[in-house]
Amino acid sequence: MLLVCYQIVKKQIAMKKLVLPLFTLFVCSTSVFAQTNSFDGQFASVRTELTNWDKVRGEWLAQSMEAMSTNGQVPDRNFPENYTPSEMYMAMPSNVRNNVQSIVTNNTNSADSASRTRWNTINQFVRRPACSSVQGRTYGDPHLTSFDGANFSFQTVGEFTLVKSQSGHFNVQTRQRAEGESVSLNSAVAMWVNGDRVCYYASTFPDGNRSTPFRVDGQAIYIENGTYFLNHGGTITATRSDYIVTWPTGERVKLDRGVFGSGDFVNVAVEIFPCNDTYFGVLGNANGRQSDDFDVNGRMPNMNTGVFASNDPTSQAMERQYLSYLAQDYANQWRVSQPESLFDYGFGQSTTSFTDITFPRVHQTIGDLPQSDRDRARRNCERQGFTGAALNACIYDNGYLNIAPTPEPRVPVASTGTITTPVTNPTPNVNPSGRIKSPMGSTLNPGTGTGSGTTSPGLESTTGRQATLQSQGGTAQPIGTGTSSEPTSVEPTIREGNGNGTAVTPRKEPNPYEPAVEPEKKPWRVNRPVESEPTSTPSSSSGTTTTKSPEPKPVSTPRPVSTPSPKPVSTPSPKPVSTPSPKPVSTPAPKPASTPAPVKSAPAPLKRP
Repeated sequence: MLLVCYQIVKKQIAMKKLVLPLFTLFVCSTSVFAQTNSFDGQFASVRTELTNWDKVRGEWLAQSMEAMSTNGQVPDRNFPENYTPSEMYMAMPSNVRNNVQSIVTNNTNSADSASRTRWNTINQFVRRPACSSVQGRTYGDPHLTSFDGANFSFQTVGEFTLVKSQSGHFNVQTRQRAEGESVSLNSAVAMWVNGDRVCYYASTFPDGNRSTPFRVDGQAIYIENGTYFLNHGGTITATRSDYIVTWPTGERVKLDRGVFGSGDFVNVAVEIFPCNDTYFGVLGNANGRQSDDFDVNGRMPNMNTGVFASNDPTSQAMERQYLSYLAQDYANQWRVSQPESLFDYGFGQSTTSFTDITFPRVHQTIGDLPQSDRDRARRNCERQGFTGAALNACIYDNGYLNIAPTPEPRVPVASTGTITTPVTNPTPNVNPSGRIKSPMGSTLNPGTGTGSGTTSPGLESTTGRQATLQSQGGTAQPIGTGTSSEPTSVEPTIREGNGNGTAVTPRKEPNPYEPAVEPEKKPWRVNRPVESEPTSTPSSSSGTTTTKSPEPKPVSTPRPVSTPSPKPVSTPSPKPVSTPSPKPVSTPAPKPASTPAPVKSAPAPLKRP
């Protein structure tokens, strides 16, 4: 609507009609105001239904739904629960949810063009409880289970789109590093949580801070057995052994840290609701069919994958061919380009710094394991209840790297089985350290592309970003590089929360990675323009300027000028007195006929040295 108004006004101004543009602007502004009031008026019935259920929680949920429909930030919580909007919606009685869904459905069907997008977002939100969730994961060295249940090995090095939603509010990327010549491990995870950029680093940190694995919009945050609230409604919850990142729309990512070899790694489990959105990435498309999970550009190559875990040389050769296809053709389809990347980077780094398209050097199979190691790994995995394809993946991890078996995680919804009581004294339930000021803005969307290599316009401002660390004042400051092997000694100072867990803020310690030579260069830069040569020091250059300057040499020329007849002396004498340095003083001397000889003889002795 605003674009149409702008085009009309522009045309009217070009026609030199000054009254019509003012009238057009008035009509347009009135129309936009009416459309805004139209949405608010229609949403009032939803707000009433929610506040009738719970005055405090219902009002917060209503404001959160409005904010989510415009990619805005949700308000602070004034109740003791650490719920996301989706978890709060699930905590309501089913009859209230049904009433709200009915109102939202009617308003979505009758919405005008200006408010239809907002109602579609809200309608997608309230329909989520009717969807069944599916889980996919990447774990171990690493093995992947797609959303449709396909199991495969993914021995690659680089940064990949693990899963991304068509709507753009959900995006998970993983970084894999090499461990030896034939296997890799997940070293970091980057997530787009409905407007907040969240990164988790098990290793390959972007800076020298090792005291916390989390960065939110480039700033380090600290979580100690509690919950951290993200600006756009999501949460990060810490438990004894893992972290759970929850989207305000209900999706969840479970991060489980492991230790091996040259650095820690992370197992990643992702839970989505496929009936609510369209998904794509390394973990497949969640359409219920395994047959198309590994398509490249919509096509699955016709190849015989052999019999996995076989000792037969022919089957092993076929299996290696299939593993090569996954590590090359399939992996390249989902590699992250720089504009798409959600990761933080150290100075001089980019996604190419963590990419090796030639990896792995060799494709190993379970059949390559010594029989004793294979039998030992099988016993360990069977004790954990692994069967079928999951058993083969477990044998591979435990046989080659002795990684403990990783059962499929189950993450219950936080609000399941809870009973809420009315809030009599609303108290802010917020992060003790406050909200992080996002440098990316509240309306940034990582794009809605459908495949690898699609540029996300909203992320252009985040590419090539330098690593940042949260200072005591909450200001992001650049520190160090991701290649440092020595961690910074940073001890967290614990600050008490108020029912939303405990958050901590780092003490300000001297940072060995921060350059400190800049102040020493300032005096040198100040004197640099005075130097005649860049290699000379300031002191010597200044002395050369005052003692050996060519300007004083012409001062001696008035002496021979004064020796001839008195007539020319009276005219040139005032000029050298007022401006002795300029060379034009010597120009009047050649006029008298008797002066040429002294003038020529005077410069001669000066040129000998």
